[in-house]
Amino acid sequence: MLIRKDMFVELDGEIITLEEAAYRLGVPIPEPVIENCYALDDYLSLPLVEPPYIISDGILPRQSKALLFGAPKIGKSLLAGQMGLCVSSGEKFLGYSTNIGSVIYGQCEISSKNLQDRLSKQKVGIPNYVDGMFVETIHKLRLPSDKDGIKARLDKIHPDLLILDPLLYFFEGDLVQDVQKVQEFNRMIDEFIDEFGVSVVIIHHSRKQGEELKGIEEALGSIAITAFYDSLIWVHSEVTGRIKNVRVEMSLRNAESPQPFIIRLDEKTLLFRK
Repeated sequence: MLIRKDMFVELDGEIITLEEAAYRLGVPIPEPVIENCYALDDYLSLPLVEPPYIISDGILPRQSKALLFGAPKIGKSLLAGQMGLCVSSGEKFLGYSTNIGSVIYGQCEISSKNLQDRLSKQKVGIPNYVDGMFVETIHKLRLPSDKDGIKARLDKIHPDLLILDPLLYFFEGDLVQDVQKVQEFNRMIDEFIDEFGVSVVIIHHSRKQGEELKGIEEALGSIAITAFYDSLIWVHSEVTGRIKNVRVEMSLRNAESPQPFIIRLDEKTLLFRK
């Protein structure tokens, strides 16, 4: 019997999958008619609870997907690196709690040396750093065609969080014109979540300056991109100058969206909430 990995129950104070609860209790939980299709009364009788989170307050529930996007050089990758470091160490991320877990951070925008320099500086700002983050500069994979390359990494490491940075360089089609390829990419993300129980964060670019701005939905490309994700995180300039102030806005499907807030980028490439 197949039971989705994102169906959770509470047993003796522990949140576990419905499948694990059935195994531990040794008693039948209402069975689906097929796969995950239940009769309504059976479905309503399931003792379901909210899934555990990767980042609290509905920002990144377990086995969900988020799109973090903004203009070039705004600090998206710095924010992604800090997210990975915080999750792998159980440290707060921009003031939000995290559940400690392993992380894969794959990027294809800067050189391996530049990434090493950046993360070594950011690591200093994580007081209780735990080495649960796996990092790779991947220039050869094009998604979704090369998805088996990502699946091989997921199968080897079994991370709680996968971060891919940025979509523009991983994606093999035209983000604006090739809607079918975008939808194929989206199905690939869902496949990763279903097969490996991982949460996924995709780093992405916003539209060019001068184009019509659409607020939280101003990510580059087809509407099929922003409509797909559970969480949209938009970072954009608040103040220009030597020290960047960056405004963060979120649109969350699984919780009430927080009020926009400001983060600051200092000379050590550490992002923190102002």
